[in-house]
Order: sequence, then C-alpha cells, then structure tokens
Amino acid sequence: MMQDLFTRGIDPQTQKLRPPYTEAPHLYKESELGMIPKEWEVKELSSLGEFKNGINKDKNSFGFGTLFVNISDAYPEHLTPSTLGRVNVSTIERETYKLKEGDIIFVRSSVKPSGVGYNTVFVSHNEDVVYSGFMIRFRISSKEIQVPEFYNNFFRYGGFRKRLLCVSTVSANTNVNQENLNRLLTIIPTTEEQVAINILLQSISKKLNSEQEFKMKTTKIKQGLMQDLLTGKIEVIA
Repeated sequence: MMQDLFTRGIDPQTQKLRPPYTEAPHLYKESELGMIPKEWEVKELSSLGEFKNGINKDKNSFGFGTLFVNISDAYPEHLTPSTLGRVNVSTIERETYKLKEGDIIFVRSSVKPSGVGYNTVFVSHNEDVVYSGFMIRFRISSKEIQVPEFYNNFFRYGGFRKRLLCVSTVSANTNVNQENLNRLLTIIPTTEEQVAINILLQSISKKLNSEQEFKMKTTKIKQGLMQDLLTGKIEVIA
C-alpha cells in the first residue's frame, strides 16, 4: 500500500488510488524518481526545509533536566515524550535544540546499518524537548503547504530508505550527514493530496494495530489453554 500511495497517490476526483501507469499513462510524467503523477513535483529535501544536528553532552549531564530524544526514541512513528530521558542543558542550548511541532528527527549514527536514518515526528508536548547529537532534526519551512506527517511517513517508506542508505557511510558506525540528506530527492504532491494520503495511512495503521491487539489476545488465550491441558487442569477426553 505504501508503494502504491507514494508512486501513484490518490486521484483528487475519485479519492481512490490512481490506476497504475501501465493502465493510464496519460496520468503520469517522467521524473528523476521514475514515473509520477502529473500533479506532483520532485525536489531535493534542501528545498523543503532545514537540517540541524543535535546536542552533545557529557555523561554527568544525563538523568535530570530537560526531556531528551535519543536514538532508541526514533523508531516509533510518533515521538512519545512520556518515555524520554532527561539531560541538563543551559537556557541557550534549550532554545537552540528545542523541538517544535512537526519537526522530524532522523537517526544520524547507528551501530546497525539498518538503523541509520530512521525517523519520527514530534507532535507537541507541555514541556520543552531537545534531541541528541546522534540525531538530525528536519524542520519544514512551510508546514501549511508541506504536511510534516506526510513526509514522516514518506521517509519511512522503503523506496526512500533505500536511497538514504545508499548515501550513508560506514566506519565503526553507519552514519548519514546533513549534506547527503539535503540532496536526497522527495516527491511533492499537492497539499490536498498529502492530507488525503496521510488520512488513508492513519486508517491502515489503526486497522493494523487493532489486528495486532486481537492476535496478542488470542495468543494469550491459546497459551492459557495449553497450560491448563498440560498441567491436567482440564481433562483431555480421548
């Protein structure tokens, strides 16, 4: 579904997936990312916003102070402030590295190559939140035109991640820097289509979460029944 949404998108007339290029070539045009809907553009990320590395602190600064985003916090789709650690920062550091609503945070450095470049989006919180030097913040310049939630989903899409991993470097860790991120290409659908795609992705995510919860419940029931059978609490009738 993500492959279809980020290559075919949603037709504004029908509010459904556009037919594939093979069935309706007149709806598409050639681009640096292949065939895309005629309404879309392709640009470098540098044209959408600004990247900034996070803050580095010594080990004695952790455990108290301001809420702090670290590498492990970037893997959920949305940042969860209730699970964050804390770091002691100055007033100037807090203002410099404070997250704003709609900021997207990428993992800059990871021990595992598959972990580099993972991203999450900051929605809002009643406390200030800063982010680690192992992270890079992406702040979209015009959030009224470019929807942060849409791009957070697009950056987690396999096609984009494959291109991101191609520009990462490997030493002791796998790293990606601002310069390479700035040059990565992104699709730019209309604002209305970004919203429509995002609504559909949210619906799919809710359905997936519901199915996963149901699976967990049935798994626990099965485990309980197996336990009862194996301990003789329930008689097995041949």
